[in-house]
Formats: sequence, C-alpha cells, structure tokens
Amino acid sequence: MWRNLFQNRRAAIKEGGDNLPMGLCFAAQSGNVLFLNRMMESLSYRLIGESLQNATYFWDRIADGNLQNGIVCEKRPELTKENQYLIRFANGECRTFTRSILKLDGEEIVEITSADTTDLYGLLCEQERKNILARKSSSMRSFHAAPSGALQRTADTASLSTS
Repeated sequence: MWRNLFQNRRAAIKEGGDNLPMGLCFAAQSGNVLFLNRMMESLSYRLIGESLQNATYFWDRIADGNLQNGIVCEKRPELTKENQYLIRFANGECRTFTRSILKLDGEEIVEITSADTTDLYGLLCEQERKNILARKSSSMRSFHAAPSGALQRTADTASLSTS
C-alpha cells in the first residue's frame, strides 16, 4: 500500500512539473539531468537542436550564444541578473533563462528555469522608443526656445572667425 501511495505521489509531482508553462530542469553538479519537464525539453530542441542530456552543456551553449539560426541571446543588465540570459526567437517570442544552485541535504543541485518574457520585453522596447523620442523632442524644444540673439552671436562669431 505505501509503495503504491509513494509511486502515485511521485507520478503526480512529475505530471505537475511537466505541465508547468515554464521550462524547468534540475541536474547534478556534473550536469546529469535529474528532472526535466516537457517545456524545457521542447526549448532545448528549439535552442540547440537536440535533447537536453547534460545541463552544463546546455547552459554553456546558451551562455556562448551558440544557438540555432535566428535565435539571439542577450545579456542586458537592465533586464537580466547574473546567471540569466534573454533569448529572442525569430518569431518574436522572448524567454529568460536563469541558472541557480540549490542546496539539498548538503548536495548542490543545478536548477535551470525558463520563463516567457515576451510581453515584458515588448514593454521595455516600447519604453526605450518613447525615451528616445522624448530626448529628441526635448532637444528640439531647447533649440527652438534659444533666444534669437544667442543664435545670432554664434553666427557672428562663426563669420568673424572665418574672415
């Protein structure tokens, strides 16, 4: 009875992890995968063109930007922390990959997660565009607001220096 209960709980935990919308991988320090959900397995094929068999190899490929064609890896301080990368796919989808070390019973376990950050990245890009336009608009207002005498003196000085 206890064995069946334990197996049922284990299967329920595995199923719950598999159905998460985020990618999730746990591995030993050696890189050997302990748990891998469906989303992370799918992302592995999309990123590196193969199954995620070794978490260290997978993370190194991300960190090196050695990914499938059309996929861009960015390390942007305003978006990412240490051990975190923003991946942009050709279809516009963006995902943030994070690597952490967890301690469990004195053992170090590597956790790699991936979250869909497409909307967040879109908002950031929109804000960057607005900031650029605001700076351009501000400098145009400064130019038009300058007293005409200031422009004249500058022109006079320029014409005097060329004489």
